[in-house]
Amino acid sequence: MRSLPIKKLKITDPFWSRWQTVLIEQTLPAEYKQIIDTGRLENFRRVVNKETGGFQGLFFNDSDIYKWLEACAYAIAGSENISAKSKLQPMIDEAIELIQAAQEESGYLNTYFQLDHPNDKLRNLNAMHEMYCAGHLMEAADALFCCLGDRRLLEVSIKFADHLMSILGPGKRLGYCGHEEIELALIRLSNATGDKKYREFARWMVEMRGHRPSPLGAEMMDPEILAISPWMNTLLLNEGEYSGEYNQDHKPIREHDDVVGHAVRAMYLYIAAADLADGLEDAQLEEALTRCWNNLVQKRMYVTGGIGPSSKNEGFTTDFDLPNMSAYAETCAACGLVFWGH
Repeated sequence: MRSLPIKKLKITDPFWSRWQTVLIEQTLPAEYKQIIDTGRLENFRRVVNKETGGFQGLFFNDSDIYKWLEACAYAIAGSENISAKSKLQPMIDEAIELIQAAQEESGYLNTYFQLDHPNDKLRNLNAMHEMYCAGHLMEAADALFCCLGDRRLLEVSIKFADHLMSILGPGKRLGYCGHEEIELALIRLSNATGDKKYREFARWMVEMRGHRPSPLGAEMMDPEILAISPWMNTLLLNEGEYSGEYNQDHKPIREHDDVVGHAVRAMYLYIAAADLADGLEDAQLEEALTRCWNNLVQKRMYVTGGIGPSSKNEGFTTDFDLPNMSAYAETCAACGLVFWGH
């Protein structure tokens, strides 16, 4: 069973269509203003202008522009609000054109590193979200292409994915992102392009995660890498040793018994793994995913559907540790649970 393409759907229900109108006419333009006011778009403009330094905001802020573009694609795909769509299009075009222009000839694209750490690209996979941002770029590209027929970010994504695959993969460097996301995005990129190599790259990253020696554990021994993200020690070390639980790097996917660590990261990993197992009669992988699903919904989920009770790790602790007043239960994790469940 598969979902109908978004562009084949029309929302006519009075309640939901009203909110779709609000989304297109008010919310998305307001979000774009925030993207400009907080310097997110300016980071891309500075890269295009070949400036150095001066990155504004948090190191993963590129992803917010990609998420906004994805939201635009889904929002207007099924809408007949021509006036609102015409007002959004110049914003969409401006963002896409800056993203295209900021991409390096190699295919690399991440304004934090391009501006502030040009010599440290793909060195700190544990903490710095480079491939996480790349994943959201690919999801935006998939949405724009499948909903609107716009290939511009699809071409950017293909070039970036090919760049990553020239560095990482079987017979090359072992590496995967500390914050899962690109795995599920590569599957979408594979579906959009019809090229199976992106799905197989996602499979490789999912399957290699959790083995020892871990490339993420090795990063903890490099003082130059630690200097980029000094907070890594508090999240990734357990009694002075790298355990890998925080980022689901504790054991291979087929040996997982329960959900651990950062809740959003865990959901993104299991979304990709479930998609990779689909239709292949991979009993071992399906059994591992079922064990984790049962552990989650029977012992580590609030009755509201919220997951990840602890603010310390933005994630899971132990069975039935579900406090009320201090519940973290991040929205992103809930969304991830919906996608995994689907």
